[in-house]
Amino acid sequence: MLNESENDPKSPAAYESVSVRPVSWYLEKHGLEMGDSNYSFGRKQLFIAATISYCVSSIAIARASNVSVIIIFRFISGLASAVPTNIVAGSAEDLFHAGHRIWMIYAWALTTNVGACVGPIFGTLVAESLGWRWIFYLSTIITGLWSVLLLFIKESRPSQLLSKAVAEVCKESGDSTLRTRNPDHAPDFRTFAQVALIRPVRLVCTEPIVFICSILTAVVYGLLYLFTGALPIVYKSYGFTPGQASLSFVPLTLGIFSGIFTRFYDHRIYKRRQQKSQELEPEDKLTGFAIGAPLLAIGLWWFAWTIPPQVQGVPWIVSMLPLLLVGYATNEFGCTLTGYIADSYTVFASSAFASTAFLRAICCAGFPLFAGRMFTALTANEASSILAAVASVFCVAPVVLLKYGKKIRERSPFAKYSLEQYRHNEVDRDAVLDDDSTHLHFTNMPFHTKLTKALGIQLPIVQGGMQWVGYAELASAVSNAGGLGILTALTQPTPEDLRKEIQRCRTMTKKPFGVNITLLPSINPPDYGAYAQVVIDEGIKIVETAGNSPGPVIKMLKAVDTIIIHKCTTIRHAESAIKLGVDFLSIDGFECAGHVGETDITNFILLSRARQSLKVPFIASGGFADGQGLAAALSLGAEGINMGTRFMCTVEAPIHKNIKDEIVKASEVDTQLVLRRWKNTSRLYKNKVTAEAVKIEQESKTGEFAEVAPYVSGKRGREVFINGDPDYGVWTAGQVIGLIHDIPTCDELCKRIEKEAAETLSKAASLYQPSSKL
Repeated sequence: MLNESENDPKSPAAYESVSVRPVSWYLEKHGLEMGDSNYSFGRKQLFIAATISYCVSSIAIARASNVSVIIIFRFISGLASAVPTNIVAGSAEDLFHAGHRIWMIYAWALTTNVGACVGPIFGTLVAESLGWRWIFYLSTIITGLWSVLLLFIKESRPSQLLSKAVAEVCKESGDSTLRTRNPDHAPDFRTFAQVALIRPVRLVCTEPIVFICSILTAVVYGLLYLFTGALPIVYKSYGFTPGQASLSFVPLTLGIFSGIFTRFYDHRIYKRRQQKSQELEPEDKLTGFAIGAPLLAIGLWWFAWTIPPQVQGVPWIVSMLPLLLVGYATNEFGCTLTGYIADSYTVFASSAFASTAFLRAICCAGFPLFAGRMFTALTANEASSILAAVASVFCVAPVVLLKYGKKIRERSPFAKYSLEQYRHNEVDRDAVLDDDSTHLHFTNMPFHTKLTKALGIQLPIVQGGMQWVGYAELASAVSNAGGLGILTALTQPTPEDLRKEIQRCRTMTKKPFGVNITLLPSINPPDYGAYAQVVIDEGIKIVETAGNSPGPVIKMLKAVDTIIIHKCTTIRHAESAIKLGVDFLSIDGFECAGHVGETDITNFILLSRARQSLKVPFIASGGFADGQGLAAALSLGAEGINMGTRFMCTVEAPIHKNIKDEIVKASEVDTQLVLRRWKNTSRLYKNKVTAEAVKIEQESKTGEFAEVAPYVSGKRGREVFINGDPDYGVWTAGQVIGLIHDIPTCDELCKRIEKEAAETLSKAASLYQPSSKL
């Protein structure tokens, strides 16, 4: 029971008697998983509501006339502060990619921990000089200002943005059937309760990563709050006043700031991975945790045995030095493990983080309750030794996560589900309506496939390596548009000419491009090895191979870690290529231009078979010219598409405009198969020369290739592209010519394909509304 003087908040006794209990009530409520409601309501609304609630609670406490009011409103302020704390990791995941999240999560952890350290200093000084009520008056002023500023922020939750944008499309177009694939949708209170309350509890009980991170961060964060009661006791023995004792948090604060050096190292690792077109794994950012865990144990053991009463005569500064290590470790635990959760659970990071925040709040609320008694009953040395022993056990955790973290994530159904939803909702966050249409802008929406990640490209679109077409003008334009441009090696007369073309292409683009090396049966074959050596010498890291017996060339290229994309027309050939060590397969359906194989299997079947049988990622080739085709290929299991004929009909393609106009006029039946008799079937544009070649092929009694050779000469095809006469010789074209109706720039074409694919995938996803797995 509070006595009369304690019940008067104007008296020092009142402030002292409730200085721990309201904080603990505040922190316990702070741990409620209210942050998960952001999935249904979005981030912005909850940020604003929480900040206003905290502001109102602060003024109520400052004006309170009895302790009961203080406790009640501290409870409410704890509820309000739970929201931004729980959803900040999700906001970071929404707004920043893996590299930028290194800094954003660090900034969040830094301000949180510095606040916990500076708070006791600030609170003590304000209470001593102005009275304890001014702590809450200042809180009211600060949070009131933030409430106004938050009105101007934008919503960041991808599913909320997409739902809003689609609603605008429906309104403008009058089509009310369009839906988004929204995993956040909560049609009733029961579903909302499962998302906001049950899912975080399940995560901490069923997800090893969430459990480990929650326990570690809870105890280490609780340590800061334990110090609010413990450090004044320790330094009182040195003769410090309460104000002087609060300055023991200064070395903790300095230690927290020292983590910036670890962030520079993390960023360096990220840049290295980016340069090598390698994906940054969540475990790659655990360096600070691996350093911080042993430093925490060292710091606490050092502190424990340099303080009174069992150690006398040691200057007080000696016991403050280890607090630098403790401060560094505290921030690294929060920073790296919060980032680890954000990277592991992507769009559902707030669910995992709510679980972490709940356990953390229990420790932060509970530790101050027994800190004073622990450090007086056991002595400061023994109490600190217990903390050091616990920290020593924690040193095992970095080893476990670094060695087994990836395997744990891969076995987690919810982590996989999170990644799936992340990819489905990864759209342009600034999506708006066109002024003159009802379509969404998806111009900044990146595609995340194995192809884009491995090659370091924005769009999963590869330009086909076309003879007499694959020059620097076209290859650089495709790469600059976000795809992968390809130079055709054998278009160049000699290996040295290829070298010059590669160097010329580099002056036209700074983005990745590749080289095509096609090995064809010939009486006098070119020196493929010499062409491959030029590729190696010039540092080209992406090569498309095709044709017969590519083994020796592939072996040369793989020796320097070149990424190989090999073209195949059958699953049998693809399996042989896998044995050679190729990285990707380009599966060519019967619709394709050029060499189509002899099995006549179209892409709809061939891609499905590839998905069933192949252990190496593949892209789809043949019959692709638009975004609907890209969406279909991705749906069938491909990691991207290869387009040849479509890129021939672009502004940058180095062929005569008459040929481009001929393609625009053509239909899907204007191609012809030649050389079937000699099992070297090729799909060519149907013209007078191909008609004569097919006639000779069908009527020949000798079956000699020499009879048709003059008609299918590649040199005559080259002249077609130069002089613009479509009937001068044979030239390749796929059945996709029936889908080509204009001559855009490569940039215009790629943007159009990206937009069409995004809209197609979004519409397809809207046909099915999955229920949450947890």
